[in-house]
Amino acid sequence: MEDMPDEAVRKRRLRHRSARPRRHLRPRARHPATHRYLDRIHRPTMIVLALLTVSIGAIGYGLRPGTDSPPVVPNSSMQIYVDGAISVSVDETLYQLDSKTVALELDVFGILGPTGKAQWSVLTDRTAGQPHPCPDRYRYVGRAHPTPFVISDGGLTLGEQPISETALTAFTGTPEDRTAANVLGMAGASPGRAATGKWWPIAKVSLCWDSGAPLAFNGQYVSATLPAVRVDSRIEGAPRFEVTRSLYFVDPARQDNPVTAQYSLQAGTLPTTTDPFGWHWAADDGDAVQLTGISLPIQQRGVYIGFVSGVLLGIAGGALVSLIQAAVLPLRWSRREQE
Repeated sequence: MEDMPDEAVRKRRLRHRSARPRRHLRPRARHPATHRYLDRIHRPTMIVLALLTVSIGAIGYGLRPGTDSPPVVPNSSMQIYVDGAISVSVDETLYQLDSKTVALELDVFGILGPTGKAQWSVLTDRTAGQPHPCPDRYRYVGRAHPTPFVISDGGLTLGEQPISETALTAFTGTPEDRTAANVLGMAGASPGRAATGKWWPIAKVSLCWDSGAPLAFNGQYVSATLPAVRVDSRIEGAPRFEVTRSLYFVDPARQDNPVTAQYSLQAGTLPTTTDPFGWHWAADDGDAVQLTGISLPIQQRGVYIGFVSGVLLGIAGGALVSLIQAAVLPLRWSRREQE
């Protein structure tokens, strides 16, 4: 019975200890400044501003004008040998055949000697590009002389004679094997027998390029080099010759979309005449014609796209400034309250 008071005291102490709050159970309070900042920002507005900044900024950056420059084209030459001609006229035509192919056509006519026949060959460098004979041997785009392919008595003639595979192959040429690796050679003969004192077709050489062509486009710029032409004879004195030239930015055989007015000469030899489809240079001694032009529609489109790009980048910049302000303004309020 004497131990009862001690027992009562011990139980009271235990109850007192259990009533004390334990330290590890106390909840952690948020930092007051962070709590107020998160409550004051308008999250939907900031999300919208962030999306506008990123999306519109990316579109505007993608539309920004490029840094186009005139493409570089090779400056090659055409060496033509004609045996049996007194005078020679060469019509050189450079044009874009399709989106991937550039073509060069050499139409050679001449006043022939007493035999009325001529042998010919053409040599050109293929170090910078890889020219090869074009597949369409009947295509004729020359302007200086009428087409040698004439329909007569219901049939197609060449050199005033019914056309044959042998005559066509000689007129358009066959590759020469006895040339250097970096030289393309074509050789053949004039068709039929020429009339005395009459301009007669001698050769039609058509070369195509899939790369390294003398005509190239880059954005608003176009560069072209109509190769220099030299005429000589292997067995006789060099005949008199003249060279006329034409440049077409599209296939001249189609002539369904006049494009000459869409191009402006920036540098180079000014053409003698123009028509709705091409630029033309009068007869000269065969020196190369080099030029750089600008496509006016592409240039105007670039200016417009540049304007749109600037507007979009301005909108994205404004959205970024508003986003920064929306993020900084609650911080200013919190500092003022603390002061």
